[in-house]
Amino acid sequence: LITFISIYIEYKYMYPYNENIIKFYKVYNIFLAIVYIIIAFRFFKKSFNKKEYIYSVIGSSALMFSIKSIYDFFYIINPTEEIGLTSTSTIFLGFIIFILGLFIELSRSIKINRILDGQRSLFIKIIDENKHSNIIICDENYKIEYKNAKTIENMGKNHYFKDLDIEIGKKFDIAKIYKENLNLKEIEYEMSRYGCYSKDIYIKDIDKILDISIQTFEINNKKYKVLSIKDVSEKYELEKALLKYERIKQEEKVKNEFFSNISHELKTPLNIIYSANQLLSVSVEKSNFKEIYIKYKDCLDINCKRMLRLIDNIVDITKLDVGFKCPEFDNYNIVKIVEDMTLSVVSYANVKGIEVLFDTDVEELDIKCDPDMIERIVLNLLSNAIKFSEEGSSILVEILSNKTWVGIKVKDNGIGIPVEIQDKIFDRFVQGDKSMRRKKEGSGIGLSLVKSLVELMDGKIYLESDGKSGTEFTVLLPNKLITEDEKIVHKDYQVDLQRIKLELSDIYELYHDEYVR
Repeated sequence: LITFISIYIEYKYMYPYNENIIKFYKVYNIFLAIVYIIIAFRFFKKSFNKKEYIYSVIGSSALMFSIKSIYDFFYIINPTEEIGLTSTSTIFLGFIIFILGLFIELSRSIKINRILDGQRSLFIKIIDENKHSNIIICDENYKIEYKNAKTIENMGKNHYFKDLDIEIGKKFDIAKIYKENLNLKEIEYEMSRYGCYSKDIYIKDIDKILDISIQTFEINNKKYKVLSIKDVSEKYELEKALLKYERIKQEEKVKNEFFSNISHELKTPLNIIYSANQLLSVSVEKSNFKEIYIKYKDCLDINCKRMLRLIDNIVDITKLDVGFKCPEFDNYNIVKIVEDMTLSVVSYANVKGIEVLFDTDVEELDIKCDPDMIERIVLNLLSNAIKFSEEGSSILVEILSNKTWVGIKVKDNGIGIPVEIQDKIFDRFVQGDKSMRRKKEGSGIGLSLVKSLVELMDGKIYLESDGKSGTEFTVLLPNKLITEDEKIVHKDYQVDLQRIKLELSDIYELYHDEYVR
């Protein structure tokens, strides 16, 4: 426009020459040259930033016009035919560059539009013929502007579109699908922060899991929302089936390990009993049979107890599984029970050169508990402490109490429990060493049984160990009493010495003489 105006002014008012007009046109052409150079620079910069070809074309044309203005300036000073011809040629060259640039840009735009039309058609086809998702496009106020074929197909027949008005121009009430399961404030927060929202939500009424995805986009300063609703119930069912399969597979593995371990635990004492029985059978006619019998009697007794202990544990685990084992609550002096249990194993621990200590912050404390279960719990923890402690070490049994809980701590400085199995140590059949050549015997039932018994009495059990040296188990029991007609009835309990021998029967070091003599 500037160029056309300048040409018009030049050829209308420049002739005939006079001094004032010449001065004006000198300044005028210098001004035009500067303006064209600035315009050319701005368009070249815009072309570089936006990577658009047309801006370079416009910049080149403006540059040619600035050159034309410079030639016009010199033509006024020295009006020769060469300068005039060059000036005229320059302006035509500028127009030619501009027209060619527009033609090339127009061709390029047509080509790009064809590609975009193809992509747009493909995109619409993909959305419209999507067989898995109901896709709805709304404005920012959820007014429906488009729905795909899947949505149209499901209207009126699909459970989650029941009673919904999904017509173009109507407001899409998404809350009707998800009812109380959908938090609209959460959606708006996510949309404002991330520009999208996605969540799988279980709809109880129809027993389905629906995946909802919402994303915003903008065209010509107008905001839209794309909603995709998909039934993913089958995917979750498949995942549940896979998880169930993995659980069954793991349970089968644990079961196989259990039977392998139990067979080993039963086979070892059976072999000893069988061997001792064979020796006695051979010696039955000998005159010193009584001496031979006395020699092997303790060995037979211990291994029978070991088998009986294993069977008792299996029976108890089974009773717990089917809910047949229930605590028989009464009020008992917990301090006396634990102290008596501790003192009763001292002689066994001394055989291994282990010191057993007992400490309490209260001399007497009656609580509601099952003494038989307390005995099983404390004995098992003490048995493990003795089994996995070396000569010269010590075991501390401590009772601590407050108004809410009574704590029973059993602490040793033995080999510790590996860190990698500490979170599973109370699971059934878990052992630190599962090999058939392990140095310490055990079925892996004990701690699982202990945890179950503690929980039956509304208690808790905790483990502390660095995995290398020392283990501390803490059993917490409610500090409560049973009242009968507003009176507290106290009962006494005698420690079962036979059970102690039974529980410690798988620690072979305690009965070494019986096996070697």
